[in-house]
Amino acid sequence: MIAAVKKGRDNGRATRRRMLAAAADLIAQGGEPSVTISAVAERAGITRRAAYHHFVSREELLDALRGTLNEQLLKSLRGVQDFGEPRDLLVALAEEDSSALRFHVFEMLNHGLGKSQVFKDIRAALRKEQRGGDIKPNVDIDMFAVIATSAAFFAATMAMTLAKSQAERHVIAGRFSRELWRTFRPGSYTTTATDRAREDEST
Repeated sequence: MIAAVKKGRDNGRATRRRMLAAAADLIAQGGEPSVTISAVAERAGITRRAAYHHFVSREELLDALRGTLNEQLLKSLRGVQDFGEPRDLLVALAEEDSSALRFHVFEMLNHGLGKSQVFKDIRAALRKEQRGGDIKPNVDIDMFAVIATSAAFFAATMAMTLAKSQAERHVIAGRFSRELWRTFRPGSYTTTATDRAREDEST
């Protein structure tokens, strides 16, 4: 009896994951309006009745999708928010599932950066660097975070579009991040940060 209950729960979780993946695919292809319970059920290979068992409405499904993808992305990015090493951020983004990455871009374009937890984390990391003296005091951190977040997502999307393999994604993300760092470094970072970065690049 216990084994049957456990199997049922496992199957339910798997179905829920398939539905969320299907919803992410639909949004990546046609935007949020393309997501309906019927369309998700068809894409996930389940009946509408089964779909409604997991999500009673389209809104509940979208909320669950946002939460799941934000958690997935933030888990990938935690610990690489020091923008002194943007390559880590870009590579982490470039390694995301393409549907998930496109969903995040869609969300930011339609709902604004202010609601993006990724943006909030990057802004917090840059503020910490500024308080620590690595970023010049006259730098507008809010705008810096907007530029950094936008550039990172754009670069990751381009890497995903242009690359034919995971290794190529790393190469493209690395090239972009080096140029991004060279652009930001003179105007935004202090000499100490600049010297440390130059040492890092030479190793």
